[in-house]
Amino acid sequence: MLGLFGAALLRDRGVPHVILTEPDEARRATAARLGADVISTADFAQHPSLADGGCDAVIEVAGDPRVVVPGANALRPGGPYLWVGMVHPDTSLASLTGEQVVRRCMRVTGVYNYAPHHLDEAINLLARCGDSFPWDDVISPALPLAQLNKAFALALERRWARVSVDCTQPLSLS
Repeated sequence: MLGLFGAALLRDRGVPHVILTEPDEARRATAARLGADVISTADFAQHPSLADGGCDAVIEVAGDPRVVVPGANALRPGGPYLWVGMVHPDTSLASLTGEQVVRRCMRVTGVYNYAPHHLDEAINLLARCGDSFPWDDVISPALPLAQLNKAFALALERRWARVSVDCTQPLSLS
């Protein structure tokens, strides 16, 4: 979801070329409708725009250590590399070396959680252009809290990036 929303936000801000990697074919199609140039994760290292420092910035949101080194190689010297998804205690940086970071003058920043102004920015994006993005392909129809087990089952199907639960209806505990 972070990658999809990030692609929409960057395109809305006028970034002309947003490249998003995604292993799932259906999610690649959704990301393309959000304005991203989408490639499969397997093709990431071979993409011509990503070879030898072709990216001004790289933002990792997947928590997949296999993209760390290709992301570093795609980054222009001195560019920012934001790590957002690397929150698992067993996340390995694979074969990224200190030498790569230093010689490329890489600015690596870990980002954890968000501030209220980030939520304001997300709401503003939805207010400005929510109708122009295929959010129905990204977020499921809301299920009542009483159907939470069904929501978990839908999440495991991976049809939507997020499964929506409506918590406004009272939950009967009888």
